Amino acid sequence: MCQGKRYGFGFTLVEILMVVVILSVLATVIIPRFTGYVDRGVEASTKSNLQTLRSSVQTYYAMHNNTWPASNLSSLLTTNGGTLAKIPNEAITNQSKVVNVLDGTGGWLYEPTTHDVGVNLNGNDSTGSPYSGY
Repeated sequence: MCQGKRYGFGFTLVEILMVVVILSVLATVIIPRFTGYVDRGVEASTKSNLQTLRSSVQTYYAMHNNTWPASNLSSLLTTNGGTLAKIPNEAITNQSKVVNVLDGTGGWLYEPTTHDVGVNLNGNDSTGSPYSGY
């Protein structure tokens, strides 16, 4: 009987397959837990940018003798006497457009009669709260 040389280093195919199976099981358990964090981060960024816009509207009103900004909020830009270098993006759709009637296409909703700024989205966030309640 002739036996081949056996080398004492390296892993067998079964050992490698076991490691792959274990890593796959761990990945299927762990990855779904982190997917919601991205959504929540984007929603938090949107809320923060919304607060910036609301503060800028109030600051503009105070700085310009009780005059509200234009309906497209362009008055808030520093080039027009405001305090913002640019209108911040609504992070969910990554848009900075401003509309005056809710159409749900993203960006910001500015109500010229109430002078309130909101998110121009229909539906709910990851916690079930409506975007209109931001």
